[in-house]
Amino acid sequence: MAVVRWGWRLLSRRDLAPAIAGFESTLERGLSVVRQRPLRLLAPSLLIVADRLGRLLVLWLCLQALGIHSDAAVVITGFAIGMAVGVMSMVPGGVGVQEGTIAGTYHLLGMPLEEAVVVSVLFRVVFQLMPLAFGLAIFWRALRPGDGCETVSI
Repeated sequence: MAVVRWGWRLLSRRDLAPAIAGFESTLERGLSVVRQRPLRLLAPSLLIVADRLGRLLVLWLCLQALGIHSDAAVVITGFAIGMAVGVMSMVPGGVGVQEGTIAGTYHLLGMPLEEAVVVSVLFRVVFQLMPLAFGLAIFWRALRPGDGCETVSI
């Protein structure tokens, strides 16, 4: 840890020690709450698992809609690697990185490249862009004046 502080001070000319101390105290408080009441993590953990399973289901349905039949292990592997790399990328939302990684992984695992690219882009459209468009349409409708919706000012 001392090497990180020294390197940070050398590059930014700022002391990192107060920020690290604050992070450590926050982490310790969180861990103490988890130790006292471990079941508090059950609901968030179940929601995370449900989200991942829902995404995997959407990907599988995209494959089925295109008539692509692949092993479950290939589908899960491509999904897992694509999600991980998309999250780790510096690009917001992993746009492009996630699709390229899913397509590349599927191609490396034996799927034709054209099919892999189409399914990865279709997955992005169905899972993220369609709900976004639907939400924006509802939001736009709610903000239109004269629909009987009253606005609340704060």
